[in-house]
Amino acid sequence: TFAGLCYLRMVRLTIENGWCEVTPYAMAGYAFMLASLGEEGQAFRFSQLAIRSQKSRQASPDVNLMIHGFVAHFEQPAIQSLKPCLAGYRAGLESGNMMSGTICLSVYVCVYLFVGLSLTTFATDMHHFSLQLQLCRQEVALAYILPSLQLALNLTGQTDNPVLISKDAMSRLDAYNDGLFLDTPARDDVV
Repeated sequence: TFAGLCYLRMVRLTIENGWCEVTPYAMAGYAFMLASLGEEGQAFRFSQLAIRSQKSRQASPDVNLMIHGFVAHFEQPAIQSLKPCLAGYRAGLESGNMMSGTICLSVYVCVYLFVGLSLTTFATDMHHFSLQLQLCRQEVALAYILPSLQLALNLTGQTDNPVLISKDAMSRLDAYNDGLFLDTPARDDVV
């Protein structure tokens, strides 16, 4: 694909000319490409190179997304991707890279559920993230994490009817029902 050719060219330019600010992204993209071709061991090695080649210790949402969403789980326990995914989400909020940041949050949600940590803590965190996403008007990301929040609430017995998955069952997010999205009126008929 075109993206794969771009990653190859960026890596080649790094080898020929030395490190630059997009080197971590190039290495992470190349790692992602290797993983998709079934070369998981090589992919993991390039993902580690991407992490080490970051000049600052601040998380890059794009790099974290490619590494912890598509590569790291081949060689390390999935639980080790939680902190980097959360750091990628926060860095995305701070830098304005909302797309990669919110996808990092989506990966965080999946990994958290898969590794079997406390659902009570998860529900609290998802409630806070939901409020942040509402304030940033990230409706697609919000729609993605609300069912996970509902699942956690149902499994921890925090709902009256744990088999009901609807807008009413998700009403713990009062701000959403109150129409926090300023240009979106509150609607009870939206699922």
